[in-house]
Amino acid sequence: MDNENLEIETPTNENEETVETEEEGETPNITPEEIAELKKKAELADNYKVRAEKAESKLKKPEAKPVKEEPKESETQLSSKDTIVLISSGVTHEEDIDEVAEYASWKGISIAEALKSPAIKATLDSNKENRLAQEATSTGKTPRGEAKVSNETILADAEKGKLPEKPEDIERLVDAHLASKQPKKK
Repeated sequence: MDNENLEIETPTNENEETVETEEEGETPNITPEEIAELKKKAELADNYKVRAEKAESKLKKPEAKPVKEEPKESETQLSSKDTIVLISSGVTHEEDIDEVAEYASWKGISIAEALKSPAIKATLDSNKENRLAQEATSTGKTPRGEAKVSNETILADAEKGKLPEKPEDIERLVDAHLASKQPKKK
């Protein structure tokens, strides 16, 4: 900046007389170029002041305004056409719908185009497999029951020499053997 030019010179003894004359009503001898230069400096100072005030107000504004929360992904509004496309494609789980909508908005494409994408297809398949695995896994506290063995399996095991140990299974073996000897009714 031109702070060097803005500094006020202290008057010497010769200038003191001019200061005294200023008080008496006489004006000092200043050339028009000096007046123009002083006006430019004053204008620059005003401009700097305005810029500084604007910068300060910008810094203060975010503190005064509450930050708006972005809408959650699950709140994404889908058109009726998008909903039909998703349902007809078999995408009915909320996480899958959110994945497809997020991908479509990120890529700037429609939901139908997003469903054709290999990345979305892989993601949806992976999510489907994970859900099936979770359903198959027992997470409850109830113990699993033993699988009931069919009569044919009991007979086949008995023919191989593997006889049941429990009395209930022995009774089932006998019943299965007798049932196999009786003629089937039509």
